[in-house]
Amino acid sequence: MKKIEHLFDRSVEWMVVLLFVAFSVIMFVNVVGRYVFNFSFVWSDEFIRYTFIWMILLGSGVAIKRKAHLGFDLIISKLPLKLQTFFVLLNDVLISIFLILFFFNGINLLKSAGMTPSPSMNIPMAFVYIVLPLSSIIMFIYIISSIWRTIRYGIEEQRGIEDTDNV
Repeated sequence: MKKIEHLFDRSVEWMVVLLFVAFSVIMFVNVVGRYVFNFSFVWSDEFIRYTFIWMILLGSGVAIKRKAHLGFDLIISKLPLKLQTFFVLLNDVLISIFLILFFFNGINLLKSAGMTPSPSMNIPMAFVYIVLPLSSIIMFIYIISSIWRTIRYGIEEQRGIEDTDNV
């Protein structure tokens, strides 16, 4: 199970890295082309925009896994351990509900506008919109894992486990 989890984590991280590389290369080529050669690719702005969307949504999954999203734990960290656990679980449950809504709204958008061609690249918008349900599934997996670890190990032990996971 640990190997599958590790493979899944690395796959998501590498997708984000590859998207960032593609984003950076096309952005650089476009800027150089525009200002040095007075030329740019028609599709580059659209490609950059869609790559950015994918990168942000998949990167959100990585951030959830690493618990790297911004949060205000100043007050919560002062509470007794049982209350801290309650608020961490409440937070994760609320995020889970949001992700379920995000998933179904992404599916609806995919169904309604998925076959519409993009303006410049002329690809079906399904290639862009598929990241909505895909990223919500990835984030949901990480949130469920967090809930399970919080219930099983508690907050203090889970923090130690996460620290070793991110090494």
